[in-house]
Amino acid sequence: MNAYLRGSRARPLAALLLIVLSFCWQAGCGNDDYKKPISQFRDASAVVVSGARQTLQQVNQVEENAELDRQIFQGEPFDEKKIKAKDLLTEEEIEVRVRAFDQLSRYTSALADLASLQAPGQVTGQFQDVGNAFTTLAKDADKLKGDSSPILNNAKFSGAVSVATAGIGLVVQVIEEHKARREIERQIQEHDKDITQLTDLLGIDLQAAYLRRKSTEGQQGVILTASLKQELERPKQGDPALRLLLGERLKDWRSRKLALASADPQPSIAAMKKSHQALVAYVASDKNPKNLSDLLAAAQEFFSRVQPLGQALASLLKST
Repeated sequence: MNAYLRGSRARPLAALLLIVLSFCWQAGCGNDDYKKPISQFRDASAVVVSGARQTLQQVNQVEENAELDRQIFQGEPFDEKKIKAKDLLTEEEIEVRVRAFDQLSRYTSALADLASLQAPGQVTGQFQDVGNAFTTLAKDADKLKGDSSPILNNAKFSGAVSVATAGIGLVVQVIEEHKARREIERQIQEHDKDITQLTDLLGIDLQAAYLRRKSTEGQQGVILTASLKQELERPKQGDPALRLLLGERLKDWRSRKLALASADPQPSIAAMKKSHQALVAYVASDKNPKNLSDLLAAAQEFFSRVQPLGQALASLLKST
């Protein structure tokens, strides 16, 4: 009899515990499994944003260095105007793209916080900040759409930012209007293609900058090798001091070439996009365990992808 009563009291207690656990799962409270991929995404995104700035800024620096090497090894007078004329990107073109990466990361972080909270209203401010930042970004990108660039498509970029800004604006609107969670999730899913389109275009721009650098670095290697060969063919193998200088420059070039092989931004940007899409799927799935598993895998892949990128960029920063 006592055993029966104890069992009867245990069943409602177990049911209550199940309800509490279910509520915590829905609200995201104490969900360490969920916090880990979001933390990894934020850390990896910081590497991508920093790397985007460095990759774009160093395009001009490498072009200028190549022109300076050409002047030196061909015995021409130093000409600063010729060196600066080799710049391919303006500060405005660089800055607006770095800001775009940063705001895409912030938007994904806002989605992550939305998924972890019971009330969407708790992240209204975050989404408003991202929406306002994108509005400003769209205006600045629009100013560049008429400017031609040897390696970037400013008009296409401006259009992609404008579309993404409109999509994010609609997401912000339904959150501000305290629409039902399902409606918010629907808007997020419906306009996610606008976000991923901008991510793809930024990836194309960064890839163009990266490939241009590889090409220019390759030409520098040709110049250095030819200059050393020319010096060695002189009587008594030329000037020992100059040979030593050229040898050191070739060592530096070989180190940069090795680091540059791991500095391709495309794999990291593809992993960033995949993580974002996994998070959107998780947000819209009512926190389905399968979608959480996909999110964990995508975030881990993103985090792993950026490690060699970060190391390569740090090496290039020292040697450029």
